[in-house]
Amino acid sequence: NTYSWLQWLIPIFVSISTFGSLNGVTFIAARIVATGANEGQLPVALGYLHQSLLTPIPALMCEV
Repeated sequence: NTYSWLQWLIPIFVSISTFGSLNGVTFIAARIVATGANEGQLPVALGYLHQSLLTPIPALMCEV
């Protein structure tokens, strides 16, 4: 097999890609929930942001 020396590298690249995708989905989903809360479509408490980090902590907790 020509590329048999790469067979250990493919699972590493797949796991890196999966982690990156999960990271992006987490950020986007939390922002969507926070925006929905700020627009009045979801409970207001989900739209609260951390004072210094400006991250939607309640929306992140709602995802889990």
